[in-house]
Amino acid sequence: MINSMNRHTPIRMMGLASGMDTDMIVQQTLRLHQFRIDNRMRDRTLVQWRQETHNSLRQDIENLRRTFMSNLGSSPLVNRNAFNSTTSTVTGANASAVSVSTLTGSSPGNLRIDRVNSLARGASMASSRAVSQGGTGFNPQARLDSLTFAGNQRIEFNADVGGGNTVSLDSVRNATWSNATATLNIPSGDPDAVHPQLERDGGIIRLTFGPGDGDFVELPADSGEAIENFEWDGRDFMLARAEDGTVSVTELASADPDANNANLFSVNINSNAVQWTQTATVGLYGPDGLALYEDGVRQTTEITRMANTGSTDNIRLGDNMEGTRLAFQTSLTFGTGDNAVNVTINSHDTINQMTTAVNRSGAGVTMTYDRLTDRFTFESNTIGDTSTISVQNGANAPGDLMRLLAGVDPDDLSAPANFDTQDGSRASVTINGETIMSYSNTIDFRGVRITLNETTGADDPPINVSFRRDAEEPFNRIRDFINAYNEIVQRLETLTSERQSRAQRTYRPLTRDEMANMSEREIEDWNSVARIGIMRNDPSLERLTVSIRRAFFDEIQGMGMSASQIGLSTGRHSEGTGGQIIIDEDRLRAALESDPDMVADIFARIESGPDGPQGVGLIHRLDSLFGQFVNVSQPDSLRGLEDSLRRTNEQIERMEARMFAEEDRLFRQFAAMEVAMSNMQNQGQWFNSMLGMG
Repeated sequence: MINSMNRHTPIRMMGLASGMDTDMIVQQTLRLHQFRIDNRMRDRTLVQWRQETHNSLRQDIENLRRTFMSNLGSSPLVNRNAFNSTTSTVTGANASAVSVSTLTGSSPGNLRIDRVNSLARGASMASSRAVSQGGTGFNPQARLDSLTFAGNQRIEFNADVGGGNTVSLDSVRNATWSNATATLNIPSGDPDAVHPQLERDGGIIRLTFGPGDGDFVELPADSGEAIENFEWDGRDFMLARAEDGTVSVTELASADPDANNANLFSVNINSNAVQWTQTATVGLYGPDGLALYEDGVRQTTEITRMANTGSTDNIRLGDNMEGTRLAFQTSLTFGTGDNAVNVTINSHDTINQMTTAVNRSGAGVTMTYDRLTDRFTFESNTIGDTSTISVQNGANAPGDLMRLLAGVDPDDLSAPANFDTQDGSRASVTINGETIMSYSNTIDFRGVRITLNETTGADDPPINVSFRRDAEEPFNRIRDFINAYNEIVQRLETLTSERQSRAQRTYRPLTRDEMANMSEREIEDWNSVARIGIMRNDPSLERLTVSIRRAFFDEIQGMGMSASQIGLSTGRHSEGTGGQIIIDEDRLRAALESDPDMVADIFARIESGPDGPQGVGLIHRLDSLFGQFVNVSQPDSLRGLEDSLRRTNEQIERMEARMFAEEDRLFRQFAAMEVAMSNMQNQGQWFNSMLGMG
């Protein structure tokens, strides 16, 4: 029963005057209301169980349709070729040179592969020797600027930049940066005015202005409010820090009444309105480092770091560094002319990142590095005798990258390093005296798929391939379908016919109070009995059972034959297989071996109709019936259950509302009684006390 005490705050303190257990009395009075509500809740649970059963059955049917009744299924029976299977046997001294598989619908027979003349491949370039120092191989996760190639050489990364340009680096090491400074651009009528300079040194904010040393104001590093006034360009300003740490510069209003006070200056120093910069002198080379070249000579220069953004430093070169190269990236160019694709390679990239950048560039090239052979390879993504590959250093890249990737001779570093190259070619194979050319190493020939693995010589003996009809594969497919179909039929038969015994009829859905006193195992066992017979005589399930049974054994349109003529018959109720399909395995195998087209017609026949081709075979008919059951919301099926559930919920809500109203009425009456009894007790006590005084 619902505990009324849970619906009221504060908690009622009843029965103090009367000594009565008011809560128990109210609950006992409401037992009839609660009994009716519990029964409706049990009815609701039954409807929900029926919904769950319908949905579960529909899911099983959908799985059956997806597997066997769709061309995209794992074991489709809607395609005629599924019933005509052949297997191949490859013999000969060079049998490993090819792999052969039969296509659906292929016929028994033989063929002779006289020679595999060539394989299809794309043009390629590979390192001519091991590329690493000592041939030990590189870690593909290693950064490119950390690699040491044969001959103790390294990749030179650089890019042409001009003075005043801004570039980005991961970081600049070994540089001692100054304190951050910025110019405070206060609006002024004097174009030659020297604007105050801001300096941020730790927590100190210093403003330097005017001529001479030591002419400045500053806010100390201490937190909290601080104000300093100053004069510049004949005007008064205030440098202030608020309690929240915000630092601002504000022009004070002029005392001159004729002055234009509407255009006063104000700026928040903590915001992006002020661009802080730092400077350092560097001339470094190495991981995360910086190298500057002019006319091939490494330079030392002063650079400026703009406002730091995350982990990347924005570096601005001095204006006197025109024609300088900044060493941090290089590039590779694939193709020529208008079709050329340039791929930028950064010093902080790894080998894997470099190959990924090339492979995703759209250059039509696949770049790989094999650590075991210690070689780089470039392969064209196109196959055939017109396939070409062109790779060179980028236009602004130094000339060492391609030499290092090709594999320089550590004993002769001045000698050119060339790639081992291979031209593209088409596949060529001679079958039964007929030469076939292909841009792929997989060739479909008269119902057979031939994959070329390696070439054979002109004097090598031929490869013989024979094909025979294989009834086992379609037989297994049909048997798997029948087993899945029988599971659904058996479930339908059980759901629509099972009933509770006399002893089991006392098992009804549990209420919340009943479940609170039971273990999970006890609840599960109880519900398994309570669910028995809930779908008995369900009209939609009975219609489906009758329809699919008739569809299985009705004659196929245009054939005058049914599934019984290939060894499929219905089971017997006396043997516990009523409604299920029994396979005569010998008869079905014989039909598949002697006339697979006839079996295909029974399952997947298609007839021309007024609206175009339509499936009339067994699989098409069953698919249509199952589809109607799964997709159509029938009045006496899910929609009827949903309407019943909605009505039951509405009834429960009304009954609970009436019970709660009755509960409140009873508590109010008991409360009035308690007040009356308390007053009477107080009067009696007063009367007794008065008598005692007399």
